[in-house]
Amino acid sequence: RREGEAIAVVYLDLDGFKAINDRYGHDAGDLFLAATAQRLQAAVRPGGVAARIGGDEFVVVLRNLSSEAGAQAAAGRIAEAVALPLGVRGHQLQVRASVGVAFSAGPAADIEELLRGADSRMYAAKRQRQLRADGRHGTGPGLSAAVERGIRRNLLRVALQPIVALDLDAIVGFEALVRYQDEQLGS
Repeated sequence: RREGEAIAVVYLDLDGFKAINDRYGHDAGDLFLAATAQRLQAAVRPGGVAARIGGDEFVVVLRNLSSEAGAQAAAGRIAEAVALPLGVRGHQLQVRASVGVAFSAGPAADIEELLRGADSRMYAAKRQRQLRADGRHGTGPGLSAAVERGIRRNLLRVALQPIVALDLDAIVGFEALVRYQDEQLGS
């Protein structure tokens, strides 16, 4: 603000990070977060700042931008960098980031306002991604809520089905499926 530069605040939330903690443990999750922070810092131009602000959320402050479109493009490159697989303890781990960007063209930038705006846009992007994912599965926006409801009520059931090698005429394995019978959506 002192120098009158255009700046952007990029707010990132790592989608799917909880699954890394759940599957590989908190130590692996911590290593993943540290590697993500290093990757973010490497993706930021000189003069920019990247910081973890809690949990799986990061903020990047970009300087010397010419336009909001430039800020959006930079945020896209940062999100692509975050989405690349990371090797942690012999596993290739990968998440996507929901991203929100707030841009200020002049010296009147209020950093708190920019943070709130970027955070709000990030949550809107996260909601849009969830709606698109539900739509691709042909179930509409209620699927995620229905599955969460089923988990809370302990209504999920495991079903095993055999994998048969026809040339051997033998069962060679099993596939485990999780099923949930929802009142509105069905099975």
